[in-house]
Amino acid sequence: MKAFLLTSLQLVYVLVSGQEGRGIGSLRASPYSKQLNFTEVEWEVPTFDYQRYEFLEEQHPITITTDDEQQHRNLTASCGDNTCATYESSTTCPSDCANLKLQAGNVGGRSAKGVMFYVKAKRDVKISGFDIYSNTVTSSSDHVQVYTRQGKYTNHVLSNNGWNLIYNNHNTKLKGPNVQTFINTNPVTVRANTIQSFFIWTSTNKIRYRIGKSAPTSEGNAYLGDTNLVIHEGIAKHTKFSGNYNQQTVEAARVFRGNIRYQGINLNQFVTTKSKDPLVKNGFQKQERTICSNANQRRLSIEIVTDDYGHETSWILKKSGTNTITHAGPTTNYESTTSYGGTICVDVGYWEFTINDLYKDGLTAGSSGRYKIDVETENGSMRMAVLGSDFGASKTHVIGKLISSICVSWFPLCWTTHLSLFSLLFKHRCWNARTYNDVS
Repeated sequence: MKAFLLTSLQLVYVLVSGQEGRGIGSLRASPYSKQLNFTEVEWEVPTFDYQRYEFLEEQHPITITTDDEQQHRNLTASCGDNTCATYESSTTCPSDCANLKLQAGNVGGRSAKGVMFYVKAKRDVKISGFDIYSNTVTSSSDHVQVYTRQGKYTNHVLSNNGWNLIYNNHNTKLKGPNVQTFINTNPVTVRANTIQSFFIWTSTNKIRYRIGKSAPTSEGNAYLGDTNLVIHEGIAKHTKFSGNYNQQTVEAARVFRGNIRYQGINLNQFVTTKSKDPLVKNGFQKQERTICSNANQRRLSIEIVTDDYGHETSWILKKSGTNTITHAGPTTNYESTTSYGGTICVDVGYWEFTINDLYKDGLTAGSSGRYKIDVETENGSMRMAVLGSDFGASKTHVIGKLISSICVSWFPLCWTTHLSLFSLLFKHRCWNARTYNDVS
């Protein structure tokens, strides 16, 4: 059915489906259960399913994205389990993320003045140094330098252009091939899914390495890694930034041996302003008791009914376009097969609600759960905006205010954006729709 959104100055065409929206559909069996039980469930949803919309009261279109498990982090998950998860960082969980090592192997059988290689980050990390093996034990001191540059070192082997010096010490005590020497460099931040190259060089000793799997034809293959960082095969260098690309100057493929020290960080780390979970047992039924004193605020009610594994469920609420979480839960783990609810006051505008499940099967394990959000309209009544259950690892809903009038043309004729001409050509019906809807 064709429909029109009408403001005082502009007219927008949108598509409105002619069917009532379906809710969850078929629920898949819990991965915890040996018995497969498939259940078909339908939920009631608002009549109009907006498939395309524009918000003309703003000067720019609204961009909606649905986050996967790497975004909108679970704040209450598994800090202390010796794994630096993507939603954790050295700030929020130092026990898991502050002092990490990518172990690139024991001492290698070969040595050269320098080794050059690159790493690829799976998440935001801050590299703070290296544990290296040298060819001999230093009797007095050695001169060691470490350089870095963004991206692959390819085509930058024989020139220092673009390389940044992050360590330069003439008094380094290298400990030989049996004991690692820690090189504490200036910190280097590597963003998720980006590449950073490193060049470790000594003019007075040699750095140990081993022959790579792809030698002698090429370098650059992934050699080993952990959940946060991957090291790739590199080259050995017998001259610093000079010479020719031949075996007397460069040997490929070669692998750095030792450790890469780093921290897990989150450059998009959310800031939590309220740590107490507003949801309580059976609290959803008490939404009418909450009164918003600010005229620019509306009530927002959240209900979560947990499945057989309530401790896996968590959620956050934040204002769209910010990294500030205003509400999150749970403060302590939710109980299984239990209803939690609460009503809060939020400013008029766009909000993002994200629900997470540690086992990545939503609220479908055993006794199926659900989550629901009701929002207050301008006349004070509550209207359902979100309803869901089977969301996998994570699901984000953007809850926003629509424009003030919706007009539906009852004639399938051509249309115009000229207001007066539209009024003459079309018989139409308008109603107030200044309320909230899930527009994700």
